Amino acid sequence: MNEKQKSFILYNSDLKCLRYLTDEQAGVLFKAIAAIRNDEDLPDLGTDAALMILFDQISTHMAINDAKYK
Repeated sequence: MNEKQKSFILYNSDLKCLRYLTDEQAGVLFKAIAAIRNDEDLPDLGTDAALMILFDQISTHMAINDAKYK
């Protein structure tokens, strides 16, 4: 993450998918989002396919937007 970049976009379409996650899954997802924004190690996403798919989708959107920002 660029140190001058103070925010990022999280799309409503991604947030709508949260309704299908448990509170625990949503917590793991947001900790993973925070980890990639802060250049930290990712928490264990386990083998939960839904969680991994949503994380991949969100992190891809974030990477595209980071490239646009630069």
